[in-house]
This record gives sequence, structure tokens and C-alpha cells, in this order.
Amino acid sequence: MTNEELIETLINEANVLANKANDLLKLSREINPLFERDPYRDDDEKDKNVVDQLYDRVLMFIEWTGEVTAKDITGRFDLPTGYPSYEDKTMFAHIILNYLKDMKYLRCDETTKEHLWSITERGVERAKFQRLLENNPWWEELYF
Repeated sequence: MTNEELIETLINEANVLANKANDLLKLSREINPLFERDPYRDDDEKDKNVVDQLYDRVLMFIEWTGEVTAKDITGRFDLPTGYPSYEDKTMFAHIILNYLKDMKYLRCDETTKEHLWSITERGVERAKFQRLLENNPWWEELYF
């Protein structure tokens, strides 16, 4: 597939998704006329919390399993795979893994065909802290 064909395919897929989104928005406004006042709409903080939880879950999973590939992460967390990406079609998993690597929580063994990701000492400490935080019955009081 050439770059032009890839760009055209992506644009067509984006247009299809935009049409579906517009249809869903129209339907939601028919069901709930006060949709404009929905508190979740454009709530960046809530979206950021969901993404942060995903990072923490991936990190704890890697600590538990030892070494993983991007395919392991994609399968375990049911991440999207229908995007042009690396040979193994795990672009979203690679984004997550590289972010955690940039945070110095993971390291990557690039000598293998499918890169093996393992956790660093800093990542182990982060995963332990997250588990303690989530298992603490008074965790809500930690945020003020």
C-alpha cells in the first residue's frame, strides 16, 4: 500500500466515524434534549483519569507477568488493532508502552523480533504504590 492509498483509507475511515458520531449525537439529543448540559461532555479531567488508570493497569500487569510483548498488552486489555501500525498491528499498545518507558517505568529488549518489555525498579515501586493506594479503604481521604 502506498502512502497516498494509506492516507485516502484513513481519511475515508475518519469520515465514516465522523458520520456515525454525528448520528449518535443527533439520537442522543432526541433522547435527552438537555444533552448540552451533560456534565461529562468535554470533561478532560475525567478522560485523563481513565487514561492514567490504563497506564497503571498495564504497569501492574507487566510487574505480575514479568516480560510482555505489545501483542500481550493488546490481547489482555482488548485494545484496538484495526489501525495501520507496526507489523504486529499493536500501535495503541506501543504508544502506552513507550510512554511508560519514557517515564522510566519500563525497559525494552529490542534484540528480539517482537520487542520484550520488562519493568524497572522504579516501575516496581510505582506498581506497589498504586496497589497500596487502591487497596487502602480510606484512599478517598488522600485526595483533598
